[in-house]
Amino acid sequence: MAKLSAKTCEAAKPLARGVSAFSATETDSFFLRIRPNGTRTWVVEYVFESRRRKYTIGIYDSGGSPGESITAWLEHGRISLGQARSIAAEWKADRRVARDPIAEWEANIAAKQAQLEAAIRTAKVESEQPTVRGAIEQFLSKHIEGKKSAAATKYRLDRLIESLGSRKIRDVTRQDAIAALEKIAKGRIEGRTAKQLAGEVLIQAKRVWRYRPTPRYISIISFASTTTPQMATPAPFFGSWTKCSPEVGRTFRSMLSARGSMPQLM
Repeated sequence: MAKLSAKTCEAAKPLARGVSAFSATETDSFFLRIRPNGTRTWVVEYVFESRRRKYTIGIYDSGGSPGESITAWLEHGRISLGQARSIAAEWKADRRVARDPIAEWEANIAAKQAQLEAAIRTAKVESEQPTVRGAIEQFLSKHIEGKKSAAATKYRLDRLIESLGSRKIRDVTRQDAIAALEKIAKGRIEGRTAKQLAGEVLIQAKRVWRYRPTPRYISIISFASTTTPQMATPAPFFGSWTKCSPEVGRTFRSMLSARGSMPQLM
């Protein structure tokens, strides 16, 4: 067969079996296949370890693919005559050193597909992670609505929503919680009023963090064990008492035992 050229690639017509021409320069089959609908695709075919391998490397395009590497051309999928010849030659060289280029390329595609699917799953899980607002709203809807305490509970949790509502619940740290409670108490009468409100919001927040609306509602957040007012290592949610006001700090210490801990939202 005559060597393929850009002109013959453009002018070739499909044969009865859909194959128009072969490159005479290749030892193994490397050809341009033309479908009855006119689609032109590059095919590499060879025998490796007694097994016949055949792979469509891309669609014929006189302009070819952008990029300088065979990987870039294969990923783009629109390949010129020159690029197709380079791929066929590279794959032939691979076979000479006992490598199966089609198997390697298929494994590469499978690995990238697995990475993509993992990223999609991760994004889905991330999108399902509740915000503080969402967790509070579900908690109120399922456990509080209709009770005499509903209005009072909602009032206190709404104060938490004002500060942390848009945050993912699993991302809320101790320092975030302390800052939110400081903000809630700010501007109120010093003493019992500030202490009571901060403490009441804390009680309701603990109820929300215990809440488990669905098994898929998995969060990193927990009320970690508190042993001293000066915790060496900050943990999720309520952190070092030394960084909050003495009034709020005394409220927290009076509500959390020295070794008490709250269950994770799992």
